[in-house]
Amino acid sequence: MSLKKSNSPMAEVHYFIIRPDGNTTAVVKDAIPVDRYAELAILIMGGDAKVEQVAFMEKASDARADIKMVMMGGEFCANAVRCAAFLHNKNGTVLVETDFEDLVEVVTDGKSAEIRLPGTYIRQMTETEDGHLVEMQGITHLITEVGRGVTLEGAENTEPDAEELALVEKYIGDSPAFGIIRLREEGENYAMLPSIFVRDTASFIFETACASGSIAAAAVIFASDKKAADSGNESNYAIVQPSGKIYSVVVKADKSEISEISLRSDIEYLGEGGVEFKPD
Repeated sequence: MSLKKSNSPMAEVHYFIIRPDGNTTAVVKDAIPVDRYAELAILIMGGDAKVEQVAFMEKASDARADIKMVMMGGEFCANAVRCAAFLHNKNGTVLVETDFEDLVEVVTDGKSAEIRLPGTYIRQMTETEDGHLVEMQGITHLITEVGRGVTLEGAENTEPDAEELALVEKYIGDSPAFGIIRLREEGENYAMLPSIFVRDTASFIFETACASGSIAAAAVIFASDKKAADSGNESNYAIVQPSGKIYSVVVKADKSEISEISLRSDIEYLGEGGVEFKPD
């Protein structure tokens, strides 16, 4: 799709709005200069309160991939991958190229989307004084210790405080994005509150759902469960998002080494939008 020209120097950029059980995402298919992604994303999010993030679809450079998805700040986002795949094919298997090393497989069935990440997407897990640090391709998450008794209620409506900003500065390193994932046990499930900082857009979003944070949390839970880690099979986790919806995460392992993590939830197409933007 090309930009719709107007009589002014501006052009209308079209986007599609998709909600993967929270974390409403705008997906742009129009051709936009990469160095303007962050600027356009800020404009879209500023004009549409329900949009938490913006993804851009590009032509894949890898012949094996069906599409390429790039995020507003160059970060990795599992939910945006699912949204782009769902937009491309609502019922089938989609191979998605990102700016990172491995292709990502997404399976859709018209009402849900499952992302399957190879274990290599998790580069390193380290226990720190502040929690478990999970370094992934394209994003780093700090997971507060499971069972610490973190209070989640009401926090999603607050501004980042000095402690949270200090954690970003302490742990983000060279990563394009950093998440603080507050996690607690809730019956047989887990509940989480994700706060995500994106460097290029200077945004700190208390997200209504976070797939990469759920994947990182599941990896920490799995590694902390010696019985599960020693079994060498697969473990299933249900993680309740701030939206109230459940993300189902499956960790597959080979001799305690994570070989694949998949995440599934419902997904829905909400509509379309447009914004005036000067592309050059």
